[in-house]
Amino acid sequence: MKQGAFALELWSRLEEVFHDNKHTRAVYLEEKFNNTRLENFANMAAYCKEIKLLADQLSNVDNPVSDRKMVLQMISGLTKGEYDTVATLISQTDPTPSFSKAGSMFFLEETRKSKQDEHGHHALMAQQQSPATATSTPPTQQPP
Repeated sequence: MKQGAFALELWSRLEEVFHDNKHTRAVYLEEKFNNTRLENFANMAAYCKEIKLLADQLSNVDNPVSDRKMVLQMISGLTKGEYDTVATLISQTDPTPSFSKAGSMFFLEETRKSKQDEHGHHALMAQQQSPATATSTPPTQQPP
């Protein structure tokens, strides 16, 4: 900015800088969006939140992401084997479910697996306690 410049000149220069950065930012965000993986997040909610945040940021730099592309990215970033059934169901549904609907399906699966793991943990603990009682002293045999 130079001294004595008119407001219009300054505004035009700021706009140029913004637009120059917008393209660079779009490239960076697109790469980040395409490389988002579930394994880098604590849970499905955090993973979906990041995908949505990146899609919103891409829209802000005139590079909008369709709802369908968000769903496809969500599926492609999954760990192999972890959510295969739900991923197959979503990818074979025509039309593709909305991002929020697909996210909801994954959240339900995550909750189901969590409860299943919890139940398995309780069953394992019960099995571990059971042998301890079985090793107590056997009753003495009485002669006939």
